[in-house]
Amino acid sequence: MNPIDTGIKGRNSIIVLSSIVLLLSISGLIMDASGVPWVASGEDYNSESQKYDYYNSESWDECCKEDYEEYLQYSDSVQDSTDTVSLFNSPLTSYFVLILIFSVVCLTVTLIPFNTSFKLPIVTLLGLSTATAGIFLTRKFIITFGFYFDALSNLGDREPPFHLDVMVYYGGLIGLTCLIFGAVIITVLKNNIMVNSLNSVIIINRARVFLGLALFVFLFSPLVPISYVTIDTNSEFYNEKTDNAEIVLPVRLLMYDDLLDGDNSIDPETKDIVENTAGNYALVEDLFFTLMWINLSIIMLISLSVIPKVGFIFEGIAQINILSIPLIIIALIFTILMYVNLPDMVGVNGIYSDGVYYGMYFHANWIMLLCCIVGIVNWIILLIKSHIPWWKTLNSVMVTSGTNHEKHNTIWERKERY
Repeated sequence: MNPIDTGIKGRNSIIVLSSIVLLLSISGLIMDASGVPWVASGEDYNSESQKYDYYNSESWDECCKEDYEEYLQYSDSVQDSTDTVSLFNSPLTSYFVLILIFSVVCLTVTLIPFNTSFKLPIVTLLGLSTATAGIFLTRKFIITFGFYFDALSNLGDREPPFHLDVMVYYGGLIGLTCLIFGAVIITVLKNNIMVNSLNSVIIINRARVFLGLALFVFLFSPLVPISYVTIDTNSEFYNEKTDNAEIVLPVRLLMYDDLLDGDNSIDPETKDIVENTAGNYALVEDLFFTLMWINLSIIMLISLSVIPKVGFIFEGIAQINILSIPLIIIALIFTILMYVNLPDMVGVNGIYSDGVYYGMYFHANWIMLLCCIVGIVNWIILLIKSHIPWWKTLNSVMVTSGTNHEKHNTIWERKERY
């Protein structure tokens, strides 16, 4: 079976999904421009009942535009310190436009008939670009929902100051659809390269695992509670109406890390505690974010391996994925340090005062630790099944080439004698 025929099997899936993503992004732009609500903000808070009289649905222009423009007016240092919070207020328009452009070009290229060996890399690039825009859109939804989940979890009997509305969830839906589209693109790529190189299949399988781990940390971890802070009801500072035991979500740790970067007036001991907990969480997340970019690039390189005559070069370059191990080991070290230092957040210099709070205990979020361990196992498989055999093949080719060169020189010397 030749490369042109193998591409036909995945062609219909790409056409269907790219069309769906295209339509969703267009409808998202129309809905956003039409003022479809983002949040329902609480109005007229009653301190006696601890409830709002009603919730008023607001579009992005009404609820978030002013706050977002204020962030843009800050200096670079201050703006960097509000990254997590600014995601909550940032508009969806840019995400929708990028997804629209990438998906329509991907659909167009897929429909144009030409050799799969050259079409596949282009479609892969456009598909992964669509998926990448979807990753950032999903991240925005996760952070937004994380703040909402934090409010629902830690306000006790009090009502949250806002509820998420249609556009936030619709943005999450489009982001998820783009992720599915990206997964289909990678599957189609794998099916096409199976007829060319077994080693490329191994590389793309390992890259998919690394990418999945990175996305798991980047997109799922912020919603899973990482620790639980108990309340000291016997403390003289305890207030029954306002003080509650708290679930600590990674979204809150990211916010603490942002505040630390932007505030130089924080007590040095408190700053150290935040750096060793929230700072370590943000660092590990950044490491997995880097791992995500590396493996998206590796998958793109593997798509170029189907190009005749030069494809083997890109397959060889893709072996640089073996260098991912330092990222994973560093992430493992700082993940352990983060968990070890989390209890220090409750204390005299901690975020949670020991006059009100009793102690901090680990919760359900062991995602980073597990992903680091799985990442090391995946790297070992990559080393044994792909990288070492590739080196052996490369060395044998070099030895053979050297032997042939020596034979050629010997023959040439004999000719000169005669």
